[in-house]
Amino acid sequence: IYALTLGASGITVTTGAVSLGSTTTKGRVQITLNGAQAWTNNSASALTIQNAVSNGTNLLSIGGTGNTIINGVLGGGDGGITKNGAGTLELGDGGASGSVAGSIVNNAGLTFNKSGSYSTTNAVTGSGTLTVAGGGTNTWSGNATQSGLALQGATTRLKVTAGSFAVTNATRTGLADLRDGKLEIAGVTMMVDMLRATNTAQQIFHNAGVLVLNTNSTVTAAYTVGDGTPHDAELRLAGGTNATNTFSGGLIVSNNASLTGSGTIAGGTTLVHGVLSPGFATNAAPFDMVFNAPLTLAGQTIMEIYGANDYDRIFTGGNKLTVGGALNVAFTNFTPSVGQTFTLFTASDITGQFVTTNVTGLATGQATAFNNGVLTVIPEPGTLALLICLGPALALRLLLRRRRALRLN
Repeated sequence: IYALTLGASGITVTTGAVSLGSTTTKGRVQITLNGAQAWTNNSASALTIQNAVSNGTNLLSIGGTGNTIINGVLGGGDGGITKNGAGTLELGDGGASGSVAGSIVNNAGLTFNKSGSYSTTNAVTGSGTLTVAGGGTNTWSGNATQSGLALQGATTRLKVTAGSFAVTNATRTGLADLRDGKLEIAGVTMMVDMLRATNTAQQIFHNAGVLVLNTNSTVTAAYTVGDGTPHDAELRLAGGTNATNTFSGGLIVSNNASLTGSGTIAGGTTLVHGVLSPGFATNAAPFDMVFNAPLTLAGQTIMEIYGANDYDRIFTGGNKLTVGGALNVAFTNFTPSVGQTFTLFTASDITGQFVTTNVTGLATGQATAFNNGVLTVIPEPGTLALLICLGPALALRLLLRRRRALRLN
């Protein structure tokens, strides 16, 4: 095994293809950096490193307009790797080799181009785009923040199981482009500014954890949040009602999942078997959800009321709203008065009825009635005030019932 030690100088490639080392044991070259290095490839061909690159505590900067391919283990120490320039740093060339052992600051392009199953535990930060290709399964447990994410290849799979994963930038234009492959969110929070999933088959397996959508997103296939198991899953809309999330094939929230936040949903029908709850757990304020398509509520709908005109609202515009399941309403830091009304749901047609309605935060002697999307605060049944509100005819009927009961006693 031969060794190549690089000192203060770097590697510069101007034309042609350069390959250091080979895939045979006899010609294998181990590269050790004894100082900070800058590798620049401005060739139309790739700079290929066949074997391990150890930089220890020394920073390795890779730049230029050409691509750099690492088929060994890159980094470790951890001096760190920085990727700048128009070219791409590729870990692997479609086979099983090629990996990184240290942290990476990617401000350009970073591609995991591997087959088989492998894992990534290191941190990746920067303003670049992370691409997973090669048809393999990358189980990700490191922290990642990038401006772009892309999956390439029908069998390519990115499975995020730990750490944090964000596709975002300062202008909220970070794009997760999932035209190929599959993304699995398993027990973590993944934040995406803009999501594009334009395959005909569902590409996102949202079985646990949280997917946060910051701005406009487009999903062409039917999208299901949760898998029906006890593992919780959450789709959180964080862009407000000016951000439109289009689910052309419809949106299904499983019985173990929830749809939260504030945003606009367009496309196909939304069916909620789990929880629909406008707003955010960390922000006690009213929020709106807008559905530009039919909405069916069959699970649990949670609404909060903070004041006479400050409360969560759900709009379906000119589309049908079908209600069912449970309606849970909480008056928070606000006590309503008898006769006050709150239009929680606005739709062209509201059908069905909630099986149960649970309201907390009322004053003593108060109750509520729900009709056609409106929650009304009324006196508690059995009080004189209720008899007055219900009118003379009904009041007389209730009084006669009481007299009969007294005679029987």
